[in-house]
Amino acid sequence: PHFMTYTLSKAGLWTLTQTLSLALAPKIRVNAIGPGPALPSSRQTQEDFDAQCAKTPLKIGTNPQEICDAVRFFLAAPAITGQMLALDGGQHLDWAPSGEEDKPVE
Repeated sequence: PHFMTYTLSKAGLWTLTQTLSLALAPKIRVNAIGPGPALPSSRQTQEDFDAQCAKTPLKIGTNPQEICDAVRFFLAAPAITGQMLALDGGQHLDWAPSGEEDKPVE
């Protein structure tokens, strides 16, 4: 499947966030941020990164400033715990690749 290891890591982050938020409440709040494409990887050209962002439902990725803003939001909201905020242009909603990638591997 496409993005299997990535999907599993996000599911693990989500479960860990919920579990720790229950275990550590009420003294410690636990929240998480699940960023999508934010910076090109070392093996990715800018063109490939832009294409990856364009495949998200919102046609954009995130950026380091937006991630920092989300952290500030969590810090400023004392009634939030056990939440994961997906900053991924909607990527978590639609894992179906487009184009040639849709064809099954034989």
